[in-house]
Amino acid sequence: MPVLLRQAPSPTSLHASATSTDSPCSMLARSWHSALTEGVYVSTETIAIVISTAGRLLGLLTTFFGAFAWMIRRTDARFERLGERIRAVETELVEVKIGIARLEGPPRRLVPAR
Repeated sequence: MPVLLRQAPSPTSLHASATSTDSPCSMLARSWHSALTEGVYVSTETIAIVISTAGRLLGLLTTFFGAFAWMIRRTDARFERLGERIRAVETELVEVKIGIARLEGPPRRLVPAR
């Protein structure tokens, strides 16, 4: 069922349509009946509040998304630099192990060879 948005009527026009013999319950029932059959009354201020709130939420979500993307890019760059440093230390460590092995010579045997 489509919702019809109209400008809310002024309070004086609502009171003018009510007679002095109408009880508050009948006025309430008539207003509910007219709201269901004729559409929903929404004031201009309410529409403006809803639109501005939606705009602010969209802006806030966009800001959070941008900040999160920036943080991920920065973290990836730092891990890449750290990986390069670890590879450099690993290469140097292999070279040191080879040098130590050359200085020590062949492994000693428990039983002397003849």
